[in-house]
Amino acid sequence: MSQETPSAGGRSTSYLEKAQTPKANLARSQNCLAQRPGKLSCLAIAGASILFGGAAAAGVVMVVSAATTESPPPPSPPEFFLPRAPPSPPYPPPAPGPPPSPPDIPCTGADLIVEERTLRTSVYTQWLNNADPCAVDESCFTGMGARRVLRFSTLIANIGCEDYVVGAPSISAGWTWHDCHQHYHYINYANYQLVPLCADVAAAIAGHKNGWCVYDAGSYFGDGLYGPEGSPGCGRGYLGCSSTQFSQGISAGCYDVYPADLNCQWIDITDVPAGTYTLRIETNWDPATRLASTPESNYSNNAASIVVDLSRQRVRALGDSEALQAMRAQGCAR
Repeated sequence: MSQETPSAGGRSTSYLEKAQTPKANLARSQNCLAQRPGKLSCLAIAGASILFGGAAAAGVVMVVSAATTESPPPPSPPEFFLPRAPPSPPYPPPAPGPPPSPPDIPCTGADLIVEERTLRTSVYTQWLNNADPCAVDESCFTGMGARRVLRFSTLIANIGCEDYVVGAPSISAGWTWHDCHQHYHYINYANYQLVPLCADVAAAIAGHKNGWCVYDAGSYFGDGLYGPEGSPGCGRGYLGCSSTQFSQGISAGCYDVYPADLNCQWIDITDVPAGTYTLRIETNWDPATRLASTPESNYSNNAASIVVDLSRQRVRALGDSEALQAMRAQGCAR
């Protein structure tokens, strides 16, 4: 549970910050080498732990003057917060298509999921001061001045056996240019909705669409690099978003994550009354727009939902039994 308590002073959040995790990379490389002696990709992880050992990445997204008046979110598993930093030049070329799968392992395409655990453990509220009209134009806020937002992390993983490819923003379909902030958005990547409990999704009272950088943040599977059986492996070139010429996507077996502290990684709830709601996150949801990316083998697992209790002081994610009781109280569950 997150409490809204004033902070001393406040700070500007017009930038993004992520810490590098060299110790985690080194541990993964040792585990990888133990299972695959001499594997070059294992050595690459070890090299990355040294190369990026003391680095910290920062990238400007939008100019939003933010006054933090809330305690930080509950801690999330550290493996879900790997660096969102572009690789050092020379940059890799766009990832090639995956090689054919072995005959006994059929390959049926990409398969995206939204991880509920990351969503459930990351929700909190915060008051921000919006001084940027572009943030309203891009639906990050619904107004100017003091705004209350519901923050959360979004982790999207590709558990299929082919890469999920959205391509280069400047040349690929599905991307939209926004004049106000002078950058591209891939609006079919993530759809955030806050829906009254027991109501249909179409009755969402707040939310917006988010997507501007899609890449491999790390491996979603335990052994580090190789993804599910039959896949070409994780980390095939979707490594940064610093150029509109780079192809973006999520390799088979990898994930991308938008942590809760990113700009616009929220829903503006300033005018939302207290109550019990369903927070729903969906990826690649629009049938027309998703034709511009790699087809998926399964669209039934593209959304995750949690039930939240929202008051004027805090937000709390309900457990399964509490959520069921709340639905019974409103007559939409037995």
